[in-house]
Amino acid sequence: MARPLLASIFRRGRIDYQSVLRHLQKVRLEKTQDQFYQEAVEVVCRMVAAQGASLFFYHAPSDQWSLKVAAFHPPLLVALPSHSFFGEWLKGQEGIVSKSEILADPRYNEDRAQLFKYYMELKAHLVIPLKGPMDIIGFMALGPKVDGRDYDDREYEALHWVLSELTLIFSHASLNEELIRKQVLLQDLNRLKTEFVNNITHDLSTPLSSILGMSQSLMDGDVGLLTAEQKKCVEIISHSGEKLRHLFETILDISQLEATADQLHIQKINLHQMVSDLLPSFSKTAQSQETSIEMEIPENVPYVYGDVSKIQVVFQKLLDNAVCYTHQGRIVISAHRLGDRLQVELGDTGLGVDKRYHDSIFEPFWMVDGGLCRGGKGSGLGLSVAKKIVEIHGGRIWLESRPQKGAHFYFTLPLKPADLRLFSR
Repeated sequence: MARPLLASIFRRGRIDYQSVLRHLQKVRLEKTQDQFYQEAVEVVCRMVAAQGASLFFYHAPSDQWSLKVAAFHPPLLVALPSHSFFGEWLKGQEGIVSKSEILADPRYNEDRAQLFKYYMELKAHLVIPLKGPMDIIGFMALGPKVDGRDYDDREYEALHWVLSELTLIFSHASLNEELIRKQVLLQDLNRLKTEFVNNITHDLSTPLSSILGMSQSLMDGDVGLLTAEQKKCVEIISHSGEKLRHLFETILDISQLEATADQLHIQKINLHQMVSDLLPSFSKTAQSQETSIEMEIPENVPYVYGDVSKIQVVFQKLLDNAVCYTHQGRIVISAHRLGDRLQVELGDTGLGVDKRYHDSIFEPFWMVDGGLCRGGKGSGLGLSVAKKIVEIHGGRIWLESRPQKGAHFYFTLPLKPADLRLFSR
């Protein structure tokens, strides 16, 4: 039964085009894209009293015309190769082509049998190419009229006008579908790339650590004294190894910047234990600079929820930064509950940062003068990586500092797993 709005399509013997378009625009806003396509085909059928219709779009990945929707009488064909006889013929058509025209027009004498076969399989009396701004995006196959009559000039006019408007909408929708498809593909490729980068850097860093460790043993004379020439060779090996290690760390930092919340492996975390395990790896460098690292996170600190490996990276980056710019001073790590969050503070008595740089310091590749850091220049990604990880956990990170007065970095983490799940959505 026709919908009440569609009953007004014909008025005083003429088709009310505006009513048709208003109805379809309303459907487009309120329904899904597939529902809109279905409604559009059904409206066209009712508009000219056709027995049925089918809508085909060009599908680039398979290079064929694929059935999108059908109304009332689905066709026997669901796909046509773009370079088939019918596909090539369709590209040369400018307007509506009827089965009656193919049977009667001498122009089709040579191709009549093949075209008639396709029309029969499509259950089509009319084939209407849908020409977008640049090329044909698809076609509509319209069946015979319900009363058996031929389509008249008024109905041709209606089809031409409505389908011209719909083709513009279809073009935009088709482009949107293609963009979504490519976005999903890019997300999959990005995930695979990240996994590859993480795996390859891990696989390479393990033997590299052995090379650096053995080089240091040779330099320390653990296997006997080296000649001057041997020592020079080992120094070259060690220096090259350190450059490779720095390269791996930079690659890993870049992959961390591309992390998203749905990639997190959420666990309950005891920050007291985590930081206690991390500190020994920084102690030697800090002691060489006459700097102490003090951990004031209590053993009974509330558990936070997050990805263990990524939260470790946050502490590593902040400690790297603090050790780099603090000499003959103190680094203190503490934490306390703040509502439904745990606030962590990592403060130092180092060089400090001018207030005008407090936001810039978290931007990728932004660095304070590398000469101020005893460890030399890093990649400039450490603090931006820390910020990214904290934010995908639903927290925030900020800096309070003044030149020559030290720096205090603060960040928050959720105390409830539900908070993190809500943020991840």
